[in-house]
Amino acid sequence: MEIAAAGEDHKKLREIAKVALDKAAGGDMQAIQFIAERTDGKVPQAHIGGDENDPPISIQTIELVAVKPGGSEDRTS
Repeated sequence: MEIAAAGEDHKKLREIAKVALDKAAGGDMQAIQFIAERTDGKVPQAHIGGDENDPPISIQTIELVAVKPGGSEDRTS
């Protein structure tokens, strides 16, 4: 709402961006990361584990078999 209220000038937003850039230029790692994430996007996070408490993702197949009422399987398709 405040950004919309700032109108087309966005003077405050430019001031904030300048502060972030100045901090990054001074070596502030948090400011550097902030700017990098907004220009290059965030680094994707891994989705697989690697130890016994967080095993890798596994894909399993479940098979559904139709059985006749007499108990014998019907695989004649």
